[in-house]
Amino acid sequence: MIYNQYLQSEHWQNKRVEKLSQAPICQVCQTDKNLNIHHKDYQLFKERTGELLTLCSTCHRLLHFYFGKQIRHKHLSKIRRLVNFGIDRKMAFYISSKGQGGLYTTVLAKLKTL
Repeated sequence: MIYNQYLQSEHWQNKRVEKLSQAPICQVCQTDKNLNIHHKDYQLFKERTGELLTLCSTCHRLLHFYFGKQIRHKHLSKIRRLVNFGIDRKMAFYISSKGQGGLYTTVLAKLKTL
């Protein structure tokens, strides 16, 4: 089955509604507008709700741009933390995507001094 066909399936529509009822806002920026559900592992028909992320269309697009299809929990936590400090979402995704935390650690240390 082609992925776009899967997104139209009753199974996926039910999973999507279930995830939106559990997490009705973007798990990065906290908006409730233009929400998408992101697959962490793309095991179609086998996904569990905990393996799905609620993201607004902007954060979803940024996730795919900076991390491809998959994002690790530690990266998502870093992005959320930067956004909570007032860092622009695009910059937060960029910073979190760079290596073993050097840039992230430097930025976070500077933010904590403000």
